[in-house]
Amino acid sequence: MTAHLPQSNLPMMAAWLTLTLTSNFVTTATPSRVTADSRGTHSSDQPHTPIHRAHHPSRFTGGRSEHPGPAHVGQLPVDTHQEATLQQLVTAAVDAGVTAARIPPGLYHSVVMLQQPVHLAIANARDLVLDMTDVTLLCHNLSRAVNFRNCSNVTVVGLTVDYDPLPFTQGAVIAVASDNSTVDIRLDPGYPQVLIPRVRFVDNRTLFEKDGTTFPWGVTVNWTRADASAPASGQRRQGAHAPRARATAGVATVALSTAGVVRVSEGGIGTNVFPGDLAYFSGGPGPGLPCHGIAIDDGLPAGEAELSANISLLRVTLHTAPGMGFKDGNHRGGTVLDRFDVVPGPTPAGATRQRLTTTTWDAINHGGCSGVGPHVSNSRVWNAGDDSWSVQSQDFLVLAMTSAPNGSLHVVVGARDGYITLFAGDTLAQSGVAPRGVVRASAVVALGDSGVASAVIARLASAKPYTLWHLGSAPRCFRLTVEAPGWARATDP
Repeated sequence: MTAHLPQSNLPMMAAWLTLTLTSNFVTTATPSRVTADSRGTHSSDQPHTPIHRAHHPSRFTGGRSEHPGPAHVGQLPVDTHQEATLQQLVTAAVDAGVTAARIPPGLYHSVVMLQQPVHLAIANARDLVLDMTDVTLLCHNLSRAVNFRNCSNVTVVGLTVDYDPLPFTQGAVIAVASDNSTVDIRLDPGYPQVLIPRVRFVDNRTLFEKDGTTFPWGVTVNWTRADASAPASGQRRQGAHAPRARATAGVATVALSTAGVVRVSEGGIGTNVFPGDLAYFSGGPGPGLPCHGIAIDDGLPAGEAELSANISLLRVTLHTAPGMGFKDGNHRGGTVLDRFDVVPGPTPAGATRQRLTTTTWDAINHGGCSGVGPHVSNSRVWNAGDDSWSVQSQDFLVLAMTSAPNGSLHVVVGARDGYITLFAGDTLAQSGVAPRGVVRASAVVALGDSGVASAVIARLASAKPYTLWHLGSAPRCFRLTVEAPGWARATDP
């Protein structure tokens, strides 16, 4: 059955459902930037806190050209002044119960409110192909662009996502303190003139992240009014511009037509940084808004997430995102990404330099998925703000274990990641070579209602961050029935 939406005859696309997609990769990136995060698992929505030395830039390709090239530095599609919003068209297709829908091509602007903070919410869809070829979703809030909720066997084809304003800004280094404690960066015209306390330095010849520089997740940033004719003592300076600062919504900004100078302060921040180097500042979502560009059931309660599975993104392009580009977690898995490109978008109006980065955090992140793992093929990532492709592991802390009459075990476990769900049929093991237990029943339970001993609860409450017993202030717990003949009953969790 095919729906009939405005401006399109909506041709059937059932053939796309038979595509064979593989998980073979050809990569030109440094291995530590392509495999699982070499710095350890981290919270899905929060950045790392330590300072790390810079890796090679985030560039992952799947058998395709590594550099996006001039084709990605052009003009936005012509505004076709769509009569219906993209959300209305997609919702109509879902409500109609069709198997395929063709969304009219064009540029769709989107502004969201806190009551509905996602630009395109795809919910309760089943067995649906959405052909969005030549559709661009331009998001005018720094909020999630697309979210899948309670969906199964849904395919999106051809969508392009971009943001205005951008969630990052960029510029060129004009001065470095002799003790490497400060770096002055003149922001490029045409890019947001804002203060963002997270910076990465870029080689101006290769546009790769510069080796030997520090990568702090939080630095002190201020507008500087230093005069170009009177450089500060001990600084190498190419010239500076005093910005006309104003305050907007609690964020220090300057006029977009003015190239402001930002002073970054942090011990050692200027190491191996010189005037003429480039830099970009990676931001996040707006206040109270959800992060990431595209997500599947990110943060949903387990009862709803268990219905989501088999989401496919084919020929989808993401130019930037306030957070991770694609966040995959808290559902039954089966995700397919084929020709999923995270590449720079058009150069902004008034700018002369192309975009130096794409997503502000990881480009692709799989974490907290159960069941069938993801298939990713023929995809590209160019200069993401953090990892190119991150596959997150997950461990659980056993809080209680008792024997059941049928020989199985009743187990209560606590999760370190609030975005994971355990389903019947999942397997658990103490290590890669340890005997595996099969989950026969699973239910989310509050720690206080879990039957865990009070001494264990007290130990969790007093645990320091990044220690074995730390699960956070409100840990997500599961009461499981596990069939595990090779397991020994634990006396101390």
